[in-house]
Amino acid sequence: MRAVRQTKTHREGDVRRHFQQYLTFCQRFADQAELVVFKVA
Repeated sequence: MRAVRQTKTHREGDVRRHFQQYLTFCQRFADQAELVVFKVA
């Protein structure tokens, strides 16, 4: 049972860390120019 708790604790930390990395990634592009997509016919 103890091993399960440790694994669960690590997973919760991983989710939090990945979310923080995602926010950092989004903030990195917040000041960038708007992306324009052209459609080629």
